[in-house]
Amino acid sequence: MKKIIYNILTFIFMGVALGSLIYPYLPQELLEQMPEVNKIMVLTLGGTSGVLGGSMLTFSQVLKSSEARSIDKFVLLTKNYLSLEEEVKGLRDEKKRENDLREKEVKRLNRIEKLLEVDLKAKLSNKFLEGKIKEEIEGALNEKE
Repeated sequence: MKKIIYNILTFIFMGVALGSLIYPYLPQELLEQMPEVNKIMVLTLGGTSGVLGGSMLTFSQVLKSSEARSIDKFVLLTKNYLSLEEEVKGLRDEKKRENDLREKEVKRLNRIEKLLEVDLKAKLSNKFLEGKIKEEIEGALNEKE
C-alpha cells in the first residue's frame, strides 16, 4: 500500500513538472482565463515538482537495486548455510559410525578377555601343570579382579 501511494505521488510530481513545460505553449485565450497564474509561478512549481519527482524516482531505483543486492546476499548466505548444514550432518553420521565401531570393538575385546580367562581357568585344572606356572596363572587371574 505504501509503495502504491509512493508511486502515485511520484507520477503526480512528474505530471506537474511536465504540465509546467506545456504552460508556455497554451493558447492565449486559455492563459487569459487564468490571470492568477504567471510564468514564474509555473516554472517554480514545475521545477520543484520535477526535482521532487526525479528524486523520488532515483530513490526508488536505489532502493530496488539495494533490495536486489540484499536478496542476492541472502541467497548466497542461505546456500552457504545449507552446505554447512550438510557438512555437519555428514560429520555427525561419521561420528556415529565411529562410535558404533568403537562399541563393537570394546565388546569384542571384552569377549576375548573372558575367553582368555576361561582358558586360564581350564589350564589351572590340568594336573600336569607345574606349581610355578600355576602360581603365575593364579596371579594373572587375581590381578584382573
